[in-house]
Amino acid sequence: MQMRTGKSIGRIYRSRLAAAFLAAALCMVGLTACGQGDVSTSSTASSASSQGQTESGQGSESSAVERIEEKDVEDTLEGLTKYMANNYALGEPSETRGDMIGAQKKGYRYATQTVLAEFYEFDLNNLNEDAQRVIDSVKKNGTFVIMDQTVENVYLSDSGKYMMIYTDRVGSEDSAANAKKVVEEFKAFKN
Repeated sequence: MQMRTGKSIGRIYRSRLAAAFLAAALCMVGLTACGQGDVSTSSTASSASSQGQTESGQGSESSAVERIEEKDVEDTLEGLTKYMANNYALGEPSETRGDMIGAQKKGYRYATQTVLAEFYEFDLNNLNEDAQRVIDSVKKNGTFVIMDQTVENVYLSDSGKYMMIYTDRVGSEDSAANAKKVVEEFKAFKN
């Protein structure tokens, strides 16, 4: 039988402690991946604001990119997010857990100083109980509940295949008009 020295016990303790911290961090990421948390201090928010983000959520003239047409992207979650992110200067996405709401395994979250947007895709031929509950709630009142939290400003595309959570953080007249345009284009995507 091999005796453990103080060094090896300390090493084991430190590795277990590090694993516990890593597990706690992963839990926090998983819990905040879907919802309406304020992440305006994240790198995605500063990335989007450095791209010339204006108060209305659209890129400024000096940093405007060429608009992508709907016909130029595929009818996939990646096509939808490319279309919306490019045309509304949403910046770089982070991945979210779509499976928590019965959607496809991953979704995409865009967080800027002015906008929080999340996009998910449902397999309409294979909806589980969670997906059906979320879709029914969104159709009924534009919200759904996850982990005892009500998520607001939720929209389904006209095809029913995609879901968007879109929160205007500014609340100005211009940003409200922009949000309305975003919702209209989202709903009509590949319909």
